Amino acid sequence: MAVSEDHQLKELEEENSRLEKQATCHAIDIRMFKEIATKPGTPGARRQVVKHMQERFGQSQRRLCNPVSLAFLTLHYKENG
Repeated sequence: MAVSEDHQLKELEEENSRLEKQATCHAIDIRMFKEIATKPGTPGARRQVVKHMQERFGQSQRRLCNPVSLAFLTLHYKENG
């Protein structure tokens, strides 16, 4: 194999690996969206959904806030009282 063919093969393997990771992330997103189905109304309910999804899927809080339309800062908001 020539040097250029080796380089091209390595690039294709890296791209394949990147695409496989993307496909895995999309599959997890689809499972999360199916489980959520409807977005909960209150921020407190959304916080609980994010906590549940984090335990179930092992994803980061930041990533899980988007499907339930919850700002990351709202997730950690503590009410005075």
